[in-house]
Amino acid sequence: MNVWLQKITSRKFLVAAAGVAFGLTVVFGLETPESLQGQGSEILQAAVEIAKTVAGALTALASVWKYVDAEGKVDAARVANEKV
Repeated sequence: MNVWLQKITSRKFLVAAAGVAFGLTVVFGLETPESLQGQGSEILQAAVEIAKTVAGALTALASVWKYVDAEGKVDAARVANEKV
């Protein structure tokens, strides 16, 4: 139990969680810029929406990937130290 508490309060986890939250906010929460609204440029608006969705999804996925990578390196270092 104490190990899990350490993991969820670690800086790596908190930064990864913030990255996921930001990515999901980009995917689901942002509006189309006012400069593009009402100009009849549906293609440009669709491109902006696609770009926001892709950027948000990549941000969320990259945050999770880097967290798992960092935890793997920490675990590998711990195992290497235990063998010595």
